[in-house]
Amino acid sequence: MPDLVVENLRARLGRVEILRNVSLEAWRSELVAIMGPNGAGKTTFLRVLARIVRKSGGRVELLGKDIYEYSRREYAKLVAYSSLERTPGFRMRVREVLETSLYPLALPRNEVLKRIEWVAKVLDIEHLLDRDLATLSSGEFQRVSLATCIARKPTLLLLDEPVAHLDPKHQLEVLHLVRDLSKELKIVTLMVLHDPKQALDFCDRAMLLRNGATIAHGEVSKVLTEELLSKTFDVKVRIVEVPNLGRLIHVSI
Repeated sequence: MPDLVVENLRARLGRVEILRNVSLEAWRSELVAIMGPNGAGKTTFLRVLARIVRKSGGRVELLGKDIYEYSRREYAKLVAYSSLERTPGFRMRVREVLETSLYPLALPRNEVLKRIEWVAKVLDIEHLLDRDLATLSSGEFQRVSLATCIARKPTLLLLDEPVAHLDPKHQLEVLHLVRDLSKELKIVTLMVLHDPKQALDFCDRAMLLRNGATIAHGEVSKVLTEELLSKTFDVKVRIVEVPNLGRLIHVSI
């Protein structure tokens, strides 16, 4: 049985229906790419799974249990969502931000310190721990945001564009890290991506969204095809296998 089941999910923001008939299955240790054009409902989908936006219909189960059957404390221990945002005037050191992210786990003080030391090392942000959040570059901020999620070692990890604002080297480092940690810690990881090649190279499964509805979901190689990508993004997509380079994706209008 899948560890995460989403079936015919619907969600509204005010009177506007953002999601309709969204379905997905995923298992622990898997990376799932969530892809679609701007306005497709990708962020809202993650926010529904994080219980920030309430669903208006359909079924969402985590570990065989409806997500609203968990108490807030229970769910906070199971799910981590990359929601850290820049707020003008907000002053806090990175170390304090990481410590705050661990509050829902109610860990002993010594374990909190160990978690911070561990996640700072694996994400290469040890040199940032005593920096003020407001002084970080966009790339540094993104890595700290990821660290607040990874530090919790969740069952379900929800990442909204985790490689945005990162240079190519750090994009690859973060994707390798997320993949390795998802498998090592047996995490179900859902990740909004814009680059189909990154999804094909790093993810196990994928879901394509368009106008709030699922176009396709399943094994990444069966979902991210020329036909389905072209249909989803309204462009012409060609995927070419090149010796020593792997898959190259050409997009045209």
